[in-house]
Amino acid sequence: MTRTYIGIDIGGTNTRFVALRGFRPQRVQAVALPTPRSRRGVEEMLLKNIRSMRAGERFVGVGLGVAGSVDMRRGMVVVAEHLPFLNGWKLVATLRRELHAPVMLENDARCFLHAEALWGAARGKKNVVGVAIGTGIGGGIIIDGKMYRGAHGSAGEVGDIFLEGRRTFEQSAAKQAAVRWGNRSRAIGRGIAGVVSTFDPELVILGGGAVAAGKVDLRVVRHEVRRFAIEPAASKTRIVFSKLGDAAPAIGAALLWGP
Repeated sequence: MTRTYIGIDIGGTNTRFVALRGFRPQRVQAVALPTPRSRRGVEEMLLKNIRSMRAGERFVGVGLGVAGSVDMRRGMVVVAEHLPFLNGWKLVATLRRELHAPVMLENDARCFLHAEALWGAARGKKNVVGVAIGTGIGGGIIIDGKMYRGAHGSAGEVGDIFLEGRRTFEQSAAKQAAVRWGNRSRAIGRGIAGVVSTFDPELVILGGGAVAAGKVDLRVVRHEVRRFAIEPAASKTRIVFSKLGDAAPAIGAALLWGP
């Protein structure tokens, strides 16, 4: 029987669940549920669905991606800006105690980029930035083929870069900004321009709910990057959409158990 790995993406709006049968690229169907607005609600949802998914399977482990800063070593959510009731939650220990199963934790945007690096648009690339645009804006960074987490584990939070006046990239271009001002592709392009000038990647991958919903104009984003980023990165950095869609962070969470 093929080993099964469960991947979960706990987002600010929805939580997605996937089950991988081994680590080879495969067709994956994600189940999306609204993210509860309390820690107890999230815990109950996770336990109910994990138990259901692992029934009758050769279950190995659970990978979790959370929108926010996480401490992988302690298995803890440090700060989840859009889910503040999760702050300080030792999520890995909680699930291990209830499930009697191995659990791993990572930031959701890094899970997104991890999936794209193994199965998607970043395969074979050494220097890549992934930007996930949804309820908030998060990012992941691969340098010389390795995920970069920074000195304190919070590298990649590109949504906190200031763009327009006193507004951050996230405040200018994420979900609430789109609701208020409509298409934010120009603001997204300017945010990506700053990322390109800072990291000089060979590739930038855009994902998240806004991309999956078709609310980002890639032509406009590329134009703004060419306009505002420094050369030669401005003209040489490729900017593409995710190949794995809005299931990518959950897939990447399951792939934390991979080779």
